[in-house]
Amino acid sequence: FRFHLRAQSAMADRQGLEAARAILLEMERFYPQDKEMLYDIGDYSSHLNEFPTAIHYLGKVVAMDPDFARALQHLTRVYRDMGRRDLFLKWARRYAAADSVWDTHILLGNALIAAGDTAAGMETLVRARALEPEHAADFTLFIANTRFLQGRVAEGLREWDSLFVTTSTPSHRGYFRERATDRIHQGAYRAALADLDRSAELARQAHDAVGEAIARMEAASLSLVGRKDSLAAFRQIGRCASLGDSITYRYAYFSYWAYWGGLFKLHLLNGDLVAAEGLARQKFAVDKWYGSYVESYLHAARGECAQAAAAASQILEWGPAAENIPLLYFLARCQFEHGHADEAVESLLRLQTLYSHLTLGTPYYAKGLLLLGKAYERKGDAESAARSYSRLLELWKEGDPDLPDLLEARRRLERLKPPLASVR
Repeated sequence: FRFHLRAQSAMADRQGLEAARAILLEMERFYPQDKEMLYDIGDYSSHLNEFPTAIHYLGKVVAMDPDFARALQHLTRVYRDMGRRDLFLKWARRYAAADSVWDTHILLGNALIAAGDTAAGMETLVRARALEPEHAADFTLFIANTRFLQGRVAEGLREWDSLFVTTSTPSHRGYFRERATDRIHQGAYRAALADLDRSAELARQAHDAVGEAIARMEAASLSLVGRKDSLAAFRQIGRCASLGDSITYRYAYFSYWAYWGGLFKLHLLNGDLVAAEGLARQKFAVDKWYGSYVESYLHAARGECAQAAAAASQILEWGPAAENIPLLYFLARCQFEHGHADEAVESLLRLQTLYSHLTLGTPYYAKGLLLLGKAYERKGDAESAARSYSRLLELWKEGDPDLPDLLEARRRLERLKPPLASVR
């Protein structure tokens, strides 16, 4: 009992999840069968993105008690976050069989959609939303995301309109950020930037420095990655520079990598390796979950593609899908630029498998389609290149018409048409 109290005290004193988990790992030496202890270690590990450890301890709990709902819930979330669609569905079904709270419907519906059964997943979400009106907004988020992924933009926007009408203003700063991800998916970057600006302003009015900083960092990333507008990107960074002091590993753990990792990637995209290396030394500890990401990104930026791939090998198996998408893009870019087109294609195809309604809105997905087309062209596979460019054009058919990557994809596709026609 005293170990549990010490762990809770560590959390209350903001020593962090790692400090609390260390106390429980000490407890395990004396009480290896304590179910709550094992669950807490698994729970803390999942929030630290240390998924193999989380699976190990949560699996122990389920072996002791097959209907332990919280362990089933967290195992389901772990496989969701890893992008393991088959295991996500397996554990979502087990969780739904063991419990009937609203979260079981969210996870099962999302797992069905991720596994490819969109009709059944949407039916689960829509039906549960009607049965759980106090959580209607949670269901609407995923319903809207799925509509955008299906290309049913008008229906997705109607879901968003209903959400803003039926919820209070304080929650809107989060909803604007979420809607921006759908806008990014369809290539409507101006609308996405407007939503992120609204989110940042609402956060500022609420004296939420962390929320404002994250929204502005996401706007900076979109400006540089999606619009290749470095001036706009670093203007946004300048606006949130004074807010960065509030984002420390101890006091804002869940936003730490989103902000500082976001700035790190922006420096790399802007070609400023010196700034990225300086930030890494200042902000990133090698023994944290993101340590291998930082190492791989830096190797890729130096043109050391094999070392980047080696550093990424474990995290690409066990890391969060949302983090692996940009990493795979950076890795593929290194491989492409240094003459390894086959490896670039392999990395980019792997990136495609991680994209779903749950990772919707990263600009690296669309950027990956353009790079994939270029890699196929270099391999002499004009037909596959044309398919990749066509997929990007179809994805962005209702987006901004002047996006640099859109214009390049269109030019490249037009250039491929004569040789493709002669082949046929």
